[in-house]
Amino acid sequence: MKQLGPKCKLYRIKGGPKQKVTYYELGKHIQELEDNFYAILDTLPKDPHITYLSYNWLSGELVRRVRKQYPGEHLHLVLALSASRLNGGEGTRKINEEWRAFEQLTFHDAKYIFCGSRQERQELLEEYDGIDEQKVTVINYGIDTNIFFKRPGSEGDYFRRSIEKFQERFDHTS
Repeated sequence: MKQLGPKCKLYRIKGGPKQKVTYYELGKHIQELEDNFYAILDTLPKDPHITYLSYNWLSGELVRRVRKQYPGEHLHLVLALSASRLNGGEGTRKINEEWRAFEQLTFHDAKYIFCGSRQERQELLEEYDGIDEQKVTVINYGIDTNIFFKRPGSEGDYFRRSIEKFQERFDHTS
């Protein structure tokens, strides 16, 4: 647990095997994660005010499940839509039906959904049935324009400019 402020705590839920598990295999451990989530929630005072923040298909599903016993507002931050990944060529071996189903349930359960771009918002509304567009808000990702910049036409020029930008930054900090 990490205390973020007088009334705000951040909890990490433990679960799964000790060896590294790929992102795509996390669903196999959802019951263990849910049990460990309840163990944390059971230590809180009676009727706490809880705001849940989820950011992927698995955390969204966990929040959806525990809200039945521990009500609270569910805010979901979209980091990657499985529909976009599939449309981009990522195979169904990695993005399975469980992931897609949990995503759909998460988007319906969340009170607010935050997307990093208008395009991502549009993809969400087109690819996932019945999402209330009023609860989907765009908050553009902040970027440091001293590090990230529009990619020029050729890859060679991109790498050259990238190295120059990082070298400039390194020279200013040393």
